[in-house]
This record gives sequence, C-alpha cells and structure tokens, in this order.
Amino acid sequence: MSLNTPAHNRGIAVLLAGAMTLAAVPGLGVPPSIPNPEAVKAKVEKLGVGEHVMVQLTEGPKLHGHIIGIEQHAFKLQPDREKAEVQIPYDHVIKVKKNPGAITWMLVGAVLVVIVIIAATR
Repeated sequence: MSLNTPAHNRGIAVLLAGAMTLAAVPGLGVPPSIPNPEAVKAKVEKLGVGEHVMVQLTEGPKLHGHIIGIEQHAFKLQPDREKAEVQIPYDHVIKVKKNPGAITWMLVGAVLVVIVIIAATR
C-alpha cells in the first residue's frame, strides 16, 4: 500500500487543519493554568502595596482592586467598588498583573481618535 495516495494526503490535510484550528482558538486544547504560589508572591511583592491589579483566581471571577497588604501565604486586596477587603492565598491565583488605570485608557482612546481623524482626512 502506497502512502502517497490522494486519500492518504486528504487525511493528513484534515488532521493538520484540525490541529491548526485548535492551536488558533484561545483556550481550546490548552490545559488550565496551574497556580505557582512562589511566582505569584514574587509578582505581588514586585507590584507592591497600593498598586491597582487584576487577579485571575483558580475559581470565580477576575478581581480588580488595590493591593493593601502582603503576607507570607496570602495578600490582601481592596476590590474596586467594595468596602470589604479580601484575603487571597497565593495558591488560589493563576495570574496577577498591573491593571491599567483610567488615564491610560483615556490616552489610548485619544490616540485612536487622532488616527481615525487623520485617516478620514486623507
């Protein structure tokens, strides 16, 4: 049996197309992230108290707020528009990153408006 038949080539093409589709769609075919408490703690310490952050937990929604305390096994977050602080264990966090503030988004919007105006006048 020859491996260079049209049916064999179509089969390989279908498999490659399926693999490329899975690789291109975010979240499909990708195992969930595993928390790394040491890396999360280091990131929180680097960002520091007072920094506005986004926190992706292993379960539940993303949290946005300010770091108000850093401890050995957890950190405290003051979520936006809430009065009660939340203590978040490092091993419950998948990702923590600096959250851009309102001024950053206003600057991005202003740049986009300028680009649209320039493109429209040409």
